Amino acid sequence: MPSLIKDNSLNIDRKENAQKGRSGALVLMFMACLALFGWTAPALAFSDQIVTDNAKMLNDYASEIPYDSFLENSTVFQEMPKGDKFLEYKIRLLKGWKQNRTSRDFEAREDDDRQLSLRLSGRIAEYFGPARVDGTMRLEVHAQEMEFEMSALNWLSQDILGRGYTLQGIEAKSNNEAEAEYVAFIEDVPYVIRSRAMINGTRMVVVSMYVPDFYWQKVRALQQYIIESFEFVSPEEVKISHTKTFKFLDVLEMDYPSSWELVEPNIYSIDNMEVKLVRSKFDKKTTYFDDLRYILEGEINVNIVSYDIFSTMSEELALVQEPLVNFELSVGDLLEPISGLEVGEKILHTHAEIYRLEHKNKRIQDHEYWLAVMRAPDYFYFIAMVTPSRNYEYAEWARNAEGFRTVVESIGPLEDSMFFE
Repeated sequence: MPSLIKDNSLNIDRKENAQKGRSGALVLMFMACLALFGWTAPALAFSDQIVTDNAKMLNDYASEIPYDSFLENSTVFQEMPKGDKFLEYKIRLLKGWKQNRTSRDFEAREDDDRQLSLRLSGRIAEYFGPARVDGTMRLEVHAQEMEFEMSALNWLSQDILGRGYTLQGIEAKSNNEAEAEYVAFIEDVPYVIRSRAMINGTRMVVVSMYVPDFYWQKVRALQQYIIESFEFVSPEEVKISHTKTFKFLDVLEMDYPSSWELVEPNIYSIDNMEVKLVRSKFDKKTTYFDDLRYILEGEINVNIVSYDIFSTMSEELALVQEPLVNFELSVGDLLEPISGLEVGEKILHTHAEIYRLEHKNKRIQDHEYWLAVMRAPDYFYFIAMVTPSRNYEYAEWARNAEGFRTVVESIGPLEDSMFFE
């Protein structure tokens, strides 16, 4: 697959730019990039990154049972757990189902005067279908307070695969919603489970319906209808983690999560500068490349180069990767391209890819190298991230993925730049 790093056929000559006129020539050459690198090829959407390459798309069984039949044979349940209006929900369950009010995790908690949202973790509701000898259907609603930004898809993937369940299919409905189907053995009985994860404010809410495998095929359309009928009565739009903003003249403005530390920028000139963000379990000002003994949770490097000093894409990418070479790290195979990044209106073109990061002597754990190349009217932005591999430390990987998204989607020249006046 053609890629930014592995394909060095792209050359943007700044002398040629000067001869042909900077703006028009760059547009034509950048469009040539798209063809050379296969930038028009299908790419993995940002919210669709998951921990396994073998997961199938989620099946749709709606055509097996008419929706009108489901409506006729179901009834609406509405609940407000612990009086928290932002957890209040409605769900449509089959007639004959009952709520279990004796084993709810939150009922046994002390300090009832405190709002549930302050100490949220566990099951908030449970419902059962009619009892059967060969296994009874049931539905559970779980909620958890989130400490940092993570997509619903990444959270659900981590939860399912971390428990050792067999994933049958998974799909992101949006960054805040995902749905999955998987198999689990409970007391030696195989169940097919369909779960829907939804972010509401700072809470991750997961509704799951368990159906014994013996008769799952007969009711799988109803299982889907039930899961997808869940809705919040009072949706809440709240950022889980705060962001900070870095600005430099009219060249750069970007947001980044407050959990990341901004290292003192290297400003070589108005035409060239570097900004570094790190997350470390030890000294936050110590980067991965300062001492390999430090545990790096994530590092993002932002390099800004003006058209006036831009040489060729291959040369610029080599400069961006210099810290890797100095510490015996190299960019390995292309794992996947990324699409679906919602960049600012001043960004003219964006391309992003994820690579495997390898160490010469295998002295460090598996890592990934994320790279985005972006073009604005006067500058190129190179955003490179080093992160633990999704297969090694999934929670940190997912957290870093959100940090990368925050930087890439917010970066660009300042809105009041003289260039746009």
